Amino acid sequence: KSNKPTKPLQMDKIMLSLAFASLLGGSAFAQDAASTAKTPAKTPAERAQQQTERMTKELTLTSEQVPKVQAINEKYASEMSDMRSDRQAAKAKGDKAAVKDTHGSGKEMSEKKNEELKAVLTPAQYDNWTKIQAKMMERRQDHRQNKPAAPAK
Repeated sequence: KSNKPTKPLQMDKIMLSLAFASLLGGSAFAQDAASTAKTPAKTPAERAQQQTERMTKELTLTSEQVPKVQAINEKYASEMSDMRSDRQAAKAKGDKAAVKDTHGSGKEMSEKKNEELKAVLTPAQYDNWTKIQAKMMERRQDHRQNKPAAPAK
């Protein structure tokens, strides 16, 4: 007898390979989807703590500056959270004027926060802080420009 595999045996191997490959591909897709799922939003206190830690490192804050900066970050993280909630509620209602108002109040809030930080930071630290903010703003704008368009409703 010859050692050549028969056609049905070859077909079984091919089908088994295809099934295995699709199983692997499916699990890889599931892992990818799980890794890109949104993480729960941080609380204002968590955001303030994270920002204070980053500022402490990037601006080399002194032990006297840290609690002052923390208080400022907590104050504005809470106010910003309230403003975002108001914006989402206005969007849900379709109130474009209210949504636009929140953009203006966000800018005012940022300016007030910077004024308070300016009183706590040294001139060199504040200069560095404004440069860091400008870089973040630039990255945010680049991200928005490169983001795919939202699907039409």
